[in-house]
Amino acid sequence: MINILNVNVLEAEKTDHRSLSSASIGNFQHAPNDLSSCRGAGKSRTSSRLKSLVLTRQNGLSQARGLEAQTLTDYNKAIAALQMAISTTLSDNSIEIQSGK
Repeated sequence: MINILNVNVLEAEKTDHRSLSSASIGNFQHAPNDLSSCRGAGKSRTSSRLKSLVLTRQNGLSQARGLEAQTLTDYNKAIAALQMAISTTLSDNSIEIQSGK
């Protein structure tokens, strides 16, 4: 039963690590260049379109950062669960327990 738990926790840790890698990259590399649509428009229209674009990108960046933080939290929880399952939490964190004698 413990071996099955170790395998499941290890798989969860690998999945969280992959999610963290993809969250760090973000969705911005696939975003179209919307600034080209601002060319040729009136000054106020360009200004408002640019402000809208900036706010949209800032919102996306905030969401990506939130996703990255959540994924990092899940990854660290999976590592802690793995350490607990294989009984290495204390040694991995350089903690020694001394007797009270």
